[in-house]
Amino acid sequence: MVARAVGIACLLSLGACATETLHHRAETFAADSPFQRNFNASPVRACDAARMVLLGQGYVLAANVPDNPQALVGSKEFKDRDERFSVLQVHVTCRAVQSGATVFASALETRYGVLKREDTSTVGAPLLSPIRITSSSANETQAKIAGETVQDRAFYERFFAALALVLRNKEP
Repeated sequence: MVARAVGIACLLSLGACATETLHHRAETFAADSPFQRNFNASPVRACDAARMVLLGQGYVLAANVPDNPQALVGSKEFKDRDERFSVLQVHVTCRAVQSGATVFASALETRYGVLKREDTSTVGAPLLSPIRITSSSANETQAKIAGETVQDRAFYERFFAALALVLRNKEP
């Protein structure tokens, strides 16, 4: 009887897993990735231009990326609606190639909301006394609601176009 119940529970859990989206199956690793672009500049110049683009758009830059001086992370917060906001982080890495530098950019958008929880507790001794003490408190916590890598090609096109413009206007 117990074995049958365990078997049914396993089948139900497998059925639930089958309905989940398996994102790794959609990964194509295509050569025309929206996340990278080649520039005729050194990696130092390319990352400096990326830094200028992000700062110019109001991103706050992390102090540094450990173990990689040619990388940076910029983040910017957006208010969605009451008690909800989003954080957009742009990760940039610049690597040397024969013709200059390849700049890799990947953005992560994370959404947060306020979760409210109300706790109520009652203390009393109904047999001894009709007095009851009730305590109520509300707790609010910011919690991550969702997060995903930005897949929008147009977003990366705008970023790389701005980076190319800064590189063209910058003195060597």
